[in-house]
Amino acid sequence: MMHLKKVQFAALAGIAAVLMNGGCGGSGGPPSSNAINTVISLPEEGRSYIAESQQPIYQTTPPASGPQVPKAPAPGFYTNPQKSTALVNALFHSNIVIYYDPTTVTTAETTALKALATANALPYKGVVIVPFAGLPTPFTVSAWQHLLRLSHYDTGAIANFISLYIGKGPMTAAGTEPAPIENFPDEGHTHVAIGTTITYATNPPNSGPHYPIPEPVGFYDTTQESGYLVHAMEHSNVIIYYDPTTVKPDTLTALKALAAKNTGSFGGIIVTPRTDATYEVIAVAWQNWVRQNSFDAKQIQQFMDLYMGHGPEQIPHSD
Repeated sequence: MMHLKKVQFAALAGIAAVLMNGGCGGSGGPPSSNAINTVISLPEEGRSYIAESQQPIYQTTPPASGPQVPKAPAPGFYTNPQKSTALVNALFHSNIVIYYDPTTVTTAETTALKALATANALPYKGVVIVPFAGLPTPFTVSAWQHLLRLSHYDTGAIANFISLYIGKGPMTAAGTEPAPIENFPDEGHTHVAIGTTITYATNPPNSGPHYPIPEPVGFYDTTQESGYLVHAMEHSNVIIYYDPTTVKPDTLTALKALAAKNTGSFGGIIVTPRTDATYEVIAVAWQNWVRQNSFDAKQIQQFMDLYMGHGPEQIPHSD
């Protein structure tokens, strides 16, 4: 007979608030995301790789981080619009993207922009210049997590922005590319009876039907059933799988420490074994995973920062 697992619900740790300066009641705080002629620093919106057919909703227009396709336009001057998901990938690879309004740009400004693209044509340190009609300002300069909206073409401001941020994104050179974070369609949230055989589109699963009871967070040295683990991911937990036949002793120690440190029922870690011929470690959150041939602690922490506590269900409730 199947042994029913119990889950303990943790008290909500706290409420995070993001305060933005709206121009009222004081002069403190960061500039609004719509501020003009000043550099805006923005929170990261993620870095998942998604399919060409997917179009995420970004928090800013144009975006300065977030889901992306795994291929970017080369540095240069473009007269045709480029997909936002590809331009975010250009930012991810430490390039600068400059948007211009094709309905208002002058011949002199076009000449200056082309010269700027020619002078900054290196991979991981280039400038991509694209048209974008409908922006609130004639020009917008972007880097990873930074925007500069300009009311007019300002050579000095653009040069200063480029010097500050070009070549300083998450990926700064060929060969430094980590394993990609991959994003998948939602396979559903249906509860099925414990013991039901569930077929998932990916292995390991990252969403879909699951048992009514989630796997408790913690470290496991025996394989756990997917039906419980998927429910745990719905509760905003991250699953880390390790291959018990190939995992290094120091990797195992690090994973145990992660599980001991992150114990929230709606923002914790489950570490469990899974035999895999290719990957030593796989970290999975709802609709996302990163697969590592060799354990990369920094990237695992980044993955946790992006997705732990941010799944479909984020607070204790009865389900």
